[in-house]
Amino acid sequence: MIQVNDTVLYGGQSVCTVTEICEKKIGRETVRYYALKPVFDGKSTIFVPCGNEKLVGKMRRILSAAEIRALIDSLQNESLDWIEDDAERKEQYGAILHSGDRKALALLIRTLYLHRQALKASGRKFHAADEQILERAQKLLHEEFAYVLNIQPEEVPLFITRQLEATEK
Repeated sequence: MIQVNDTVLYGGQSVCTVTEICEKKIGRETVRYYALKPVFDGKSTIFVPCGNEKLVGKMRRILSAAEIRALIDSLQNESLDWIEDDAERKEQYGAILHSGDRKALALLIRTLYLHRQALKASGRKFHAADEQILERAQKLLHEEFAYVLNIQPEEVPLFITRQLEATEK
């Protein structure tokens, strides 16, 4: 059961705090909503109808610090297969963004990052669509990790690198 002051992930919005459970009158009907405030963008409020299972299903609990460390440790030497076909890659990688699977997101980030580095080394450009997917995946994962670990989102890549290096020793 979701309560006021719970911190959750909501779809593509990343980390949100449940600020209230309120009722709003729409036409003749009164509907109960969860009011969510994105932690890293306090300007907006998201209203999720309590009775809409599909939308409420997009609200997921955040990981603990121990779960984040275990997730990072499980990434050692893993990545996703690169999909050559642009349309198929966009569809498959987009599905990962929507899945909320943190390990898949981390592997997606690693795969896109490594591909971007390889292209850069050979003097070629990274596709804009791939860059957008990478940025979105990083936003989702980095904001959750930053919130839980009490660091800034831009500090997350260094945290992950250090965690992986410590695991290798």
